Amino acid sequence: MKSLTVSPKSAKAPLQPRKLVKQAGTSQLDLGAMFGLAPKHTVQPTTKPHKPSNVPFYKWVKGTTFTVDAFKFGEIHKCSAYFLSHFHSDHYMGLNKSFSGTLYCSQVTANYVINNLKVRPDLVHVLQFDQTELVQGIQVSLITANHCPGSAMFLFESPTIGTVLHTGDFRYDRSMLEHHLLKGKSLDVLYLDTTYMDPLYRFPPQKDVIQFISDRVREFTPDTLIVCGSYTIGKERIVEGIASVLDCKICVNQTKMNLIKLQGNNELSSRLTKCINSRVHIVPMKEINPGSLSKLLARTTYTSVVGVKPTGWTHTKDTDLADIRPTGRGKVRIYSVPYSEHSSYSELEEFVRTVSVKKVISTVMPRTEEKRKHMFQKLKEWTLESG
Repeated sequence: MKSLTVSPKSAKAPLQPRKLVKQAGTSQLDLGAMFGLAPKHTVQPTTKPHKPSNVPFYKWVKGTTFTVDAFKFGEIHKCSAYFLSHFHSDHYMGLNKSFSGTLYCSQVTANYVINNLKVRPDLVHVLQFDQTELVQGIQVSLITANHCPGSAMFLFESPTIGTVLHTGDFRYDRSMLEHHLLKGKSLDVLYLDTTYMDPLYRFPPQKDVIQFISDRVREFTPDTLIVCGSYTIGKERIVEGIASVLDCKICVNQTKMNLIKLQGNNELSSRLTKCINSRVHIVPMKEINPGSLSKLLARTTYTSVVGVKPTGWTHTKDTDLADIRPTGRGKVRIYSVPYSEHSSYSELEEFVRTVSVKKVISTVMPRTEEKRKHMFQKLKEWTLESG
């Protein structure tokens, strides 16, 4: 019988990191320590003394001295390699120019780590997507996570640890299981992004959402400004879709322009401008509100504005794309669309049921006891039926 372990989560030219050297030397419950699933690892003092704290077991790659997205714990005793799945602050928190370990990530993530966090380039080792490298005797492969630019899933393999997949934050797509590095493989351990582990959330495919909002904005007259919310990085594809349909430039500030250029997306970069009267703008997600949009509109030559808020938190299983209508009236309207870069509940179910896996370790912990129990129960059911 298959077993299950469930745990909680959470425009200068870029400097070039070192090539990979082979053989190189939250406020969430620690269920591993609570139930004896893994030993406690303490953080050792760095140049600035700090209180020791436990590193949750779900941050460690089982059977290794590797950690994933565990930078907020400082220098970790016995950690020989630090892996960063993507450049979102809840994952790189604590990573800065004082870092002195060995870091592995994708090229895009490396660009951000070096240019924005000022981590020494000689400490950053780039792993190439769809390829396998040997890291301290363990085969490590990088597979796209379909999350933000540069986001990666890590596949760890060796005779001693078996086959371990860490999804980081990811948006499941059926094509993932057809990937040559995953197809036909049985997983001993799966570290799973369970951000939307609630049956309330069942998202339509990303391409359908992009098509929906592109069709909607095209219906507005040319004197309507289109403003799309985004994070530091992320949501780029929906903005690209809108700008492509309208065949226009995208207004961004200098900071956002620099961030996008570090992604190596030449098509998107070619559309960027600082011209305030470009028809499409990118702004921080928090600025998709009537007050901020009205202020932005007043600075342009447009007569009305449509805000686009792309996030999975706006969607439920009972909502259909065709039923979505903008809120607001007059000069300012807002579309909240279920464009998520995390897997929905139904996608998580399909993924776990389809892949052959022995143990699942959750990397995100629901806030309530009731939801935690539901997650544990469902992951156990799906795992026993997987493959």
